Amino acid sequence: SPFVVWHARDADVGNFLHAHAQTALTALIRRAEQTFEHNGAPGAELFKVHMIRNVLIVLLMAYFMTMNMTVERAYCAAPLARGDTGFLISETIDFCEKANPLFLARPRWMQIATCMSAYGMFPFYALIAIAAITDAWASLRFLLLPFLGAKLNAILFYHLMEFTSDTPPPNLVLYFGVEAPYLLSIGLVFSKLVSGGKAKANHTWKRGKLN
Repeated sequence: SPFVVWHARDADVGNFLHAHAQTALTALIRRAEQTFEHNGAPGAELFKVHMIRNVLIVLLMAYFMTMNMTVERAYCAAPLARGDTGFLISETIDFCEKANPLFLARPRWMQIATCMSAYGMFPFYALIAIAAITDAWASLRFLLLPFLGAKLNAILFYHLMEFTSDTPPPNLVLYFGVEAPYLLSIGLVFSKLVSGGKAKANHTWKRGKLN
């Protein structure tokens, strides 16, 4: 089956995504270095803020896409089991036993939601990473804003079901340590979409420089 073919090769997923993430971050850094000059002097503070936000977004999207292609697709196809050698599977089981037993129980609604996430959200995460690297927030706003709304709704529903279930998360620190990046990413991406990714105050983009 397609899952078996993917599962046999998923040990290489981490290396594959790591290499592509490095390429993307290198391109982002080069673009920022060419762009962030202010009247001939380095705009150090503005550079730092812009770089931190964009690099963080790219890293978060790489993390989400890794989970899409490994744990979520495995979970969609079959229950997670000890002895499974899939990428990040044993780590996920360890985490769930300590902080998220409902996920490990795999109720039908959770399986369906995870399948939708594994296959439906990947292209949007890729678009967000591209927007962060190329600063194309304004042109992708009409696609990404509805996605953010849908994702926020899905996350709130997920947490509601978690905390009202018979097995709520027993370890909140571990639980939100894994879940918080999804909420953080929504805030970061929303702020970029609202501002169009441009620098604020008296700075405007023009011919690759801040004027």
